[in-house]
Amino acid sequence: MDKLIAFLKEKFDRRLSRLKEILAEFIRKGEKSPAPEEAPTRSPSELKILAEVLKGTLQKNPKDLKALYSLGEAYIEMHRYGEAITPLRELVKIVPDHKSGLLQLGRAQMEMGRDESALENLEEALRLDPESQVVKKTLCQAHSNLSTAFGRIKNQKQSEHHFHEAMKIIPDFGPAHLSMGSCYTELGRYKDALVKIKEALKLDKNLAVEANYRFGEVYTKLKDNRKAIKHYKEAISVDPSAALPNLRLGMLYYKLKKYKDAVEPLRKSIMQSPKYAAEGYFRLGISLMKLKHYKPAEEPLRKAVELSPDNELVNDALAENLFQLSTFLNEDVKPGEKIDLLREVTFYNPEHVKAHEQLGYAYDETLNGTKAISHILISKRFLVEKTMMKQLAESRDTLHALYKKYKMGPEDFKNVTPPPKKLLAGQAPRPMWR
Repeated sequence: MDKLIAFLKEKFDRRLSRLKEILAEFIRKGEKSPAPEEAPTRSPSELKILAEVLKGTLQKNPKDLKALYSLGEAYIEMHRYGEAITPLRELVKIVPDHKSGLLQLGRAQMEMGRDESALENLEEALRLDPESQVVKKTLCQAHSNLSTAFGRIKNQKQSEHHFHEAMKIIPDFGPAHLSMGSCYTELGRYKDALVKIKEALKLDKNLAVEANYRFGEVYTKLKDNRKAIKHYKEAISVDPSAALPNLRLGMLYYKLKKYKDAVEPLRKSIMQSPKYAAEGYFRLGISLMKLKHYKPAEEPLRKAVELSPDNELVNDALAENLFQLSTFLNEDVKPGEKIDLLREVTFYNPEHVKAHEQLGYAYDETLNGTKAISHILISKRFLVEKTMMKQLAESRDTLHALYKKYKMGPEDFKNVTPPPKKLLAGQAPRPMWR
């Protein structure tokens, strides 16, 4: 026991010593207000501990300038930008000319998509320190972000305004040219878009990933699939972890019905960014279905439904995949197992004609005449709606045989109605009509 206590004490002392070092570094930073790129990288655990200590300091003294700045900076480093805004906003309220505080507040606001709010703080930071390259670049990036945002809604005037504002600060700022390229893409001005993207890449080689991605977008719009694929691949070769180029490459292959080629980039896009997971899972599942890999397709399609529960296309895709799986069940599989799978099909797509038909046959195998006839009737009604005449004739023959077998007639099934066309997200797959 004594050895254990000694070990734990030693471990605690080491952590305490490290924490004191971290605090000392942050204090020194707060005193000299360094440029953010000077900040050393902290481990997540160190940052978490530090944030708690700084919050404790601010509880005792809410106007501790060093603690306010350090807490905001720590949150930014943890990518908790919304939480960073509060202490940094309080800091510049107390000290309106705190250059580093204004810069960091502007950065946090940009990360939260509040570029217009960021502009005010960044412009003030630049007024206080006109020679700061960090402030200039950050301010230019805010203008570039706004240029892109206005481009997305096809507001060319505002997009060009923010582009020119960025040019006034740094005439050769590559990201601003890239933003205008995006704007021109949205406006259908593809030649102008290509010129701007080329200019961006010429000015800043670090934009290779995004520039090639933008090239891919333009060439996709122009239906030049060969060049689009080339540029998406180029973006991926520079940064294999880039989620968006992988997603777009996979989707382009999907569109071209090159499903085998689509699988890998779609898988990568899902792994690399949850932001694109819903689309990625859906396209991956469909691609695997097209390759008749029904079992591997099940998981991504279930994920797609989980992420987009109200998307009819996604639900229908999962339903079709499950139906295909049901057709590959061994003959020795118990009827109840097949019934469960087919019931799930009709949960995700209540209008799946073949699933209702097969449910009718499966219930007949269990000698459940009422449910067998009910599902054949439901399939028949959908066949009438869809005017599938050949199948309708077969359905009528099946009904006649079942009525005869179970000594029942149409009058016994007057209350059988088709299932609801829209099911609530998260509803258990056991609707009453089953």
